[in-house]
Amino acid sequence: MKKLIIIICSFFVFGCGLQSSDISQLEGFWEIQSVKTDGKVVKTFKASFNIDHYAFGDSLSGVFQKVVPQFDGNFKASENQSVFSIRKEDHRWWIYQKNLIDSFRMQVVTLTNDKLILRKDSTTTEYTYRRFEPIMLQEE
Repeated sequence: MKKLIIIICSFFVFGCGLQSSDISQLEGFWEIQSVKTDGKVVKTFKASFNIDHYAFGDSLSGVFQKVVPQFDGNFKASENQSVFSIRKEDHRWWIYQKNLIDSFRMQVVTLTNDKLILRKDSTTTEYTYRRFEPIMLQEE
């Protein structure tokens, strides 16, 4: 009986998945940590000079841009930006991005306040990000 209760509770915790109210956690700055293919880590990043920035225009769409953190706490944005929209299809959340050259979609595998895992459409490649924390140099 105890095992059955644990299984049922696990279903409710993990089976419900990401809710639409959780999607707002995507907004902000994300630093890549690693890339996996077929479940194996193929690249890790101790630090990254390019940070991914998602800015919502409305509840499920906005602008994606690569930015470079500056020592004063600001960011220098690249001139290239993509528009994105988020849709739920077959119980999965997808980020659709479109820029001047390409359009693609990424599945949101995990999204919490400090962790983001995206899987490139129709592949086994996963990108793991952490919420970017700027390093502020204090003047004395």
